[in-house]
Amino acid sequence: MTIELSTEAKAHLDRLRNARDQIKHYKEIEDAEKAALQLELGDAHDEATVNGEIVVTWKYIKSNRVNQKVLKESFPDVAALCINVSESRRFEVKP
Repeated sequence: MTIELSTEAKAHLDRLRNARDQIKHYKEIEDAEKAALQLELGDAHDEATVNGEIVVTWKYIKSNRVNQKVLKESFPDVAALCINVSESRRFEVKP
C-alpha cells in the first residue's frame, strides 16, 4: 500500500537524506584515516601509543561459525530442524 507523504514528512525525508549524505562524507574520512593508521601499524604490531598511552589496538579475533552449506549438504535433516524463520521490515530511502 502506498501513500503520498505530507509536507511535514517530506521535510523529515529531506533532513534524513541530508544526514545520510553527511554520514557518508564522514565515513569516507573515517575509512581513510583508519587505513592510514593500519598501514602505520602493519602486520607486526597490534597496538600504538601516543605519549606512552595506548590509543589504537588492532588485534586478530577468531570466531567459530557453522558452515550452513556443508551442514545442509551433509545433514539435511539436522539443518531443517535448526532453521529458525524470522520476519522483519526493511526501511529504505530512495536517493
